[in-house]
Amino acid sequence: MTLHTRITVLAPVPVRELFEFVNTELLRATDPVIVDQENTDFDSEHFAATGERRQIPNGTRELGNKVGQGFDAWFWIDYRPDGPLHPKPLYLDENCDETDEPVEWAEDGEPSQLHLSEPAMALEVNFDTGYAFDRDGAGCGDLHAYYITRLADWFAAKGVDWSWYDEFAGEWHGNDLSELTRLYAGTRRCFGDPAKLQAVAS
Repeated sequence: MTLHTRITVLAPVPVRELFEFVNTELLRATDPVIVDQENTDFDSEHFAATGERRQIPNGTRELGNKVGQGFDAWFWIDYRPDGPLHPKPLYLDENCDETDEPVEWAEDGEPSQLHLSEPAMALEVNFDTGYAFDRDGAGCGDLHAYYITRLADWFAAKGVDWSWYDEFAGEWHGNDLSELTRLYAGTRRCFGDPAKLQAVAS
């Protein structure tokens, strides 16, 4: 099992510059094997008509490190060369299908509310680390929390807004680092403490 953390940038930034920052300053990656490829989707209409399975380009690209190189996290960026990755936010409807129409609905007796699937974004940064990660008592959540705080500084210097996704809670948080260390209801744990990695990384 792995922790997959997504950080979205809400305005354009230089993709290559961001990629180099993460590899150099966060992963401390030396000569990583890089993947730069076009993303594809399964062509369901073609399959329904012919029974033949095929993938078709969806207009987005992935720039990342090839998996399995021994870094603390597998890292990649999804982006669209000619515009934002997702120009509009995506919501979940009552059937848990994605839609760009903001529809409020109730779940488990809770008041009706919007269920955000993905915010609008120019691009998305992804980190994936095994749950077994341990460095001097710091776990995968602490590692990703450290990455988020460092990226928050980088985005602030660029003057852009950003959001991060808490996979444990299933929630998006925009421009907010306080949620990293907020204890989950009824527990004594949080997403992660970036301070646990500060001394190790410095």
